[in-house]
Amino acid sequence: MKNFEVLDVNELFLEKNKFEVLDQSYQAEGLETPEMVLDALAQITQEIKHRIQGDLERRLRTAKLRRDSLKTAREQRGDLDREIESLEKRLV
Repeated sequence: MKNFEVLDVNELFLEKNKFEVLDQSYQAEGLETPEMVLDALAQITQEIKHRIQGDLERRLRTAKLRRDSLKTAREQRGDLDREIESLEKRLV
């Protein structure tokens, strides 16, 4: 099985399309799609989902950090006060 982790997302989409065309071609001819094609398609699809999830998580962290950097000193102190209060309650 090909190692899809070394490909970038664009290459993954191209590979996925190739295997989808193979699957459709087998089905159009009334043939059973080989397990290797189905396995590769599932693996590529999972890798694409994993990459997209990671990208969204990174973008969310970045957006939160940017938002936090725009807070006033009063807002930052309030956040820290709430965190301190929460930690003190957990330690009691």
